[in-house]
Amino acid sequence: MQSIDFYVTKLGFKLYDVKYLVNTHAHLDHAGNFAELKQASGAQMIAGARDKALLESGVYPGRADVVELQFPAVKVDRTVVDGDVVQLGFNSLVAHSTPGHSPGCTTWTLEVSEKGVDHNVIFFCSGTVALNRLVGADVTYPGIVEDYRRTLETAGSIKGDVFLAPHPEMFDMDAKRAAMKPDAPNPFVRPGEFQAYVAKLKSAFDADFARQQTGKR
Repeated sequence: MQSIDFYVTKLGFKLYDVKYLVNTHAHLDHAGNFAELKQASGAQMIAGARDKALLESGVYPGRADVVELQFPAVKVDRTVVDGDVVQLGFNSLVAHSTPGHSPGCTTWTLEVSEKGVDHNVIFFCSGTVALNRLVGADVTYPGIVEDYRRTLETAGSIKGDVFLAPHPEMFDMDAKRAAMKPDAPNPFVRPGEFQAYVAKLKSAFDADFARQQTGKR
């Protein structure tokens, strides 16, 4: 919370200037501070419709009894589904439903302009299996495999030339930051990078699914 406050202030704003808290998915490492942030800022909480119950109960899907995965519950003020738009001034955040990693996993896109050139930024939710259970009586949630497959088949069609995500290693953030030079091309602008990443996720999912079918976690 303190680090978030610090960087918001560094950008020239205060926490009370924040109007929306926009979530990608209801996991501890991406939702753990929302309750505190919402109270401090007064902002509206926005999330995928199928993650609302998880955020408002503060639990991991299918593992509500695991204390280590719990987080402070937060009230969701608005839910979104595929194609919904969150408008703030002239900025439009478009929601893309990409379930699997969580039931309401939501990818966001935003049009930006740099030096007169328009770009489309993709804030990808996630497509990794992580702690999810794909088979057996303790499957994380019904229909999870179908959700993953549908997301991995369609996510690559999301248009964008700037790929961002909740974990910096997903889009090589550190390397790109190190490559930033005055008057040089922006290293974050990489057409096709997101589509290549999704293709790798497909192979990784198939391997994880096959492994879990043999009884391995």
